[in-house]
Amino acid sequence: MAEPTSKKRKTEDTPAVPVVYRCEYLIPNRTRTCGMQRKQDNKYCSHHMIEGQSERVPCPLDPKHTVWKQDLSRHLKKCPSLGKDLHDPWYSLNINHKLSNELCAQTSPSQTQLGDTEEQLLDEYLPLIREAGEQFTPLRLISSSHEGLSKRLSEKEHQKHPIQQSSLAGNLKTKGLLGPDNFYIEFGCGKAELSRFLNLCILEEHKSTNSTSTNSYGFGLIDRSVNRMKNDPKITKETTIFNAQNQSSLHPLHPQVKRTRIDIKDLDLDNFLDGCKCENVVGISKHLCGVATDMTLRSLFNSSVIETQSLNGLMIAMCCRHICDYDLLLPFSKEYLAAKGFNKPSFKVLQKVVSWAVSSIPDSSTGIASQSSLSSAEKTKLGVMARRLIDESRVYALRKMLPSNYTSEIFWYVDQNITLENVCLCVKRN
Repeated sequence: MAEPTSKKRKTEDTPAVPVVYRCEYLIPNRTRTCGMQRKQDNKYCSHHMIEGQSERVPCPLDPKHTVWKQDLSRHLKKCPSLGKDLHDPWYSLNINHKLSNELCAQTSPSQTQLGDTEEQLLDEYLPLIREAGEQFTPLRLISSSHEGLSKRLSEKEHQKHPIQQSSLAGNLKTKGLLGPDNFYIEFGCGKAELSRFLNLCILEEHKSTNSTSTNSYGFGLIDRSVNRMKNDPKITKETTIFNAQNQSSLHPLHPQVKRTRIDIKDLDLDNFLDGCKCENVVGISKHLCGVATDMTLRSLFNSSVIETQSLNGLMIAMCCRHICDYDLLLPFSKEYLAAKGFNKPSFKVLQKVVSWAVSSIPDSSTGIASQSSLSSAEKTKLGVMARRLIDESRVYALRKMLPSNYTSEIFWYVDQNITLENVCLCVKRN
């Protein structure tokens, strides 16, 4: 028998660990350097190369980003900021900074001095927030869903956003605001996910109602940013597929889709809707920030949709009250807050405290003496109270300013374990 040949062990050199060169730019107001990679021969990464007096320069169209100097002319032809100065017909600079027939709320003179420190303001106004908050009855939790999004819910591992979208769709249905006879305007639409999934719900509804298609059905998409991977084409594509699959039994639907890149403060809503043949307008949004919510309400009052009764309703999931702007609140919102003891100087207290509603604040985390006795739970409770004050001021203003056949309310549209920003503002034409 032949001797078994001994196998030679294959020896491999341990691969060398690649050297990673990190940018040496010291970030202002932080005790660390930039974590981006740099080339071996450079001191800074490409983003901070300008700090090293190299050949990277700010973009003339938008100084927030930089480009290589030798590539500047080519970059200017394709920069996303190109064309910002080429405005659509519905652009009107700062049109929604004022109301067309603004009624100035009669508020008492300010008693708060601008020289008051943050500590003094908190000492003075935290008791007012607590007093007002204790008078509020808890909001109703109206968590809903729609079978049109059941497939999306089953496919998604992370359920947070689908649950919210499904609840908003379900609540729109309950309020009679879901159907192909509406033109939906999504304010702060981003990629237009909410509009796309509302369209899927409407297609599902159409199977049972088989309503006649109207020319007014569609989606107006409002956002000031450049968004990649937009859902606009999917609205049309999914509707076309639906029509083909049901052509023998259902009336076809043909939603209009109209997107514009514009800040809500500059939006002339009447001009935007011109040509859309809108019989019923429904405003929608998921997590519209504080100042954008107030600007949206102003854009509605600055248009003819309320006077002509073409505003069918409004459903906005609100967020970020800490970036509200007192000057852009509706006049009667200011009146409501004044009755609770808050004016323009003291509004900054509300802006600070509302952030406590969604911030996990350790008990020991405080830089202000007057807060040192407050626990994390107490700060959260005060934050929710401050947020409720701002939300109730909006409801108060809408009830004052809208015709009597409109109802306005706020409610929780999902549980707070889904999102801490779970308050929805709803308006319905009766």
